[in-house]
Amino acid sequence: HNLPYDATEAQVRALLSEVVGPVDGVSIARDSSGGSKGSCVVTFRELKDKQSLLARTEPLVLKGRQLKVGEVGHGNAEDGKAAGLVVPNCVFVKGFPSTVTQEEVRSALQPIGAVKAVTLLCHSDGYQNGCAVVEFDRQFAVSKAVQSSGKLFFQGRALLVDYSKSKRARQA
Repeated sequence: HNLPYDATEAQVRALLSEVVGPVDGVSIARDSSGGSKGSCVVTFRELKDKQSLLARTEPLVLKGRQLKVGEVGHGNAEDGKAAGLVVPNCVFVKGFPSTVTQEEVRSALQPIGAVKAVTLLCHSDGYQNGCAVVEFDRQFAVSKAVQSSGKLFFQGRALLVDYSKSKRARQA
């Protein structure tokens, strides 16, 4: 978090590769217009590199801003190599009609990557609210889905996609 809005994936990768170790992937969270939201998810090649970053006591600075680092999904990531406060391999999608089915959500997002699970979200009265949490089998598909936010359509509606945040991150 606290990522400069004009920072690129390449700049984050270069900084962390130099300071910590090899990085497999960087995905900056973007809004529907493609602008940075000031946070990203980084996947390291080795678990020890993620642990080194989390244990780091010196400030990590990019373009004059001190970055805030946390662990994805409280450390329960499948491979444990990602850092940030999002649920691993999951995205939050809104823009579906309230009548959408799990299979329709799966079909709409399958071109992005293999979908493992779909959870339809409901209002307190039990009626669907047009939102879903989608779990992909690979983190790469999550990055691709988030980058496609506002460019995916379902029945003529633009779908907005973001990282699925952990309960702790939503309450912060």
